[in-house]
Amino acid sequence: MTVVVLGASGAVGAWACEHLVEPGGAAVRVDSAGPADHRCDVLAPTAAAHDAVAAAHLVVLALPQPVVAGCLEWVLAASAPAAPVVTTCSVQGPVFDHPAVAGAGRELLGVNPLFSPTLSHAGRSVALVSTGPGPGADLVHARLRAGEMVVEPLSPEVHDTALSYLQALPHAAVLGFLTTLAQAPVDPATLARLAPPPARTMLALASRILTGAPEVYWDIQHGNPGAAARRHELRASLATLDSAVAAGLDQFCALLSAPTARLSEQVAVGADDCAVLFDALGGAS
Repeated sequence: MTVVVLGASGAVGAWACEHLVEPGGAAVRVDSAGPADHRCDVLAPTAAAHDAVAAAHLVVLALPQPVVAGCLEWVLAASAPAAPVVTTCSVQGPVFDHPAVAGAGRELLGVNPLFSPTLSHAGRSVALVSTGPGPGADLVHARLRAGEMVVEPLSPEVHDTALSYLQALPHAAVLGFLTTLAQAPVDPATLARLAPPPARTMLALASRILTGAPEVYWDIQHGNPGAAARRHELRASLATLDSAVAAGLDQFCALLSAPTARLSEQVAVGADDCAVLFDALGGAS
């Protein structure tokens, strides 16, 4: 089985080469830089890259969404009818709604590892996006399970809505913390030395964003159709918090009662996770 990976030199592309290729299979790497079997811009593919896609049993587009939008038409036209095409975009709806997909009669899949590909993968969640069952979905599901990952099948709509809460919302909260902290009148080194575990955790999250590629976080905030609504809801929640604090302790306790009831058993799980994290940071707060 031959898997052709476009964008193979990036972190997600390397992850796809490792985890979506069956034992005994081969990965053919296509990229404009880094280690590649075919060096080219996927928006202007060489004849060799075109032929590689045509011979593939599975084609993976480990590329940003705008690049996927620009190359999906030729990839669908060039690849074999039985070869599923997999994208790794953080927002999947626009890919499945692409004009080239309609009437193509092809199995299109989304695979979104919900963790940095540079981290260990065992036990971590991966979203497998499709519009229904198919042999490609079964194949990819099996490969991910073989890597000891937890696979969550989702429709494109549910995927994007869920990720607006699980990626766009927490990243927005961290970015808000970061931009506020940058304006603090206290020396940053002093703040870092004093920081209790919650603040250290937020600093760590903010630092991870700052050391990553801005385009990744831009795509999460700009590309997800629900991200703007989540940011608006976050602003509204902060205004509600202001009101509850001004109203007194009883109102503040009432504010916490709704999420406690809604999250239910997840509260205990989250508290345990937090204890482990804070212990790793050298104490609890």
